[in-house]
Amino acid sequence: MLEQSDLARGIVIVSTVVEHPAVEIARQRVADFDPDLSPVAIAVRPGVAAVVLDSADKRFTVFVEDHDGEWVAPTMLTGTPRRIRERASVTGTQPLYCVSNKWFGRPSSDGEPEVGWFSVTGLAELDAAEVVITSVLETSTTLIGESGLAFGIVRANRDEKPVVEIRTRDGRLVPVRP
Repeated sequence: MLEQSDLARGIVIVSTVVEHPAVEIARQRVADFDPDLSPVAIAVRPGVAAVVLDSADKRFTVFVEDHDGEWVAPTMLTGTPRRIRERASVTGTQPLYCVSNKWFGRPSSDGEPEVGWFSVTGLAELDAAEVVITSVLETSTTLIGESGLAFGIVRANRDEKPVVEIRTRDGRLVPVRP
């Protein structure tokens, strides 16, 4: 269950998806693409939740926004192929397999740079401990799940490419290249 201290740290990743209104909304939103898509992770930030849904061959990250207490799914979705392979024991020069990133946000009406959310997903090696995402606005550090799922979100400007790195158990930071 989500705890207030977890929310204060800025991001929550769970190995099993918690009961959150955004989870069912995200699941319903992708059901037409593949009824076998099921939620595997969630990141909750003030006003938004990002839900990762997997099937045998697809992965979607769905951002669901809180509009005055009502959780609303986006009108446009993108997914990626989900490829499975044996995880190496040590992280090398390609720290994430089948890496995908996505930016989500609303257009700005006042001419200021658009600010939204940047997410990354991928399969990490066995020695990977955390995914670290750094934008000009903030840094987010998230534990990598037992399955190897690396998933995190960070607040970012639309036109920037946040730096993504994998921290291994021995303390190395390995950059994820586009």
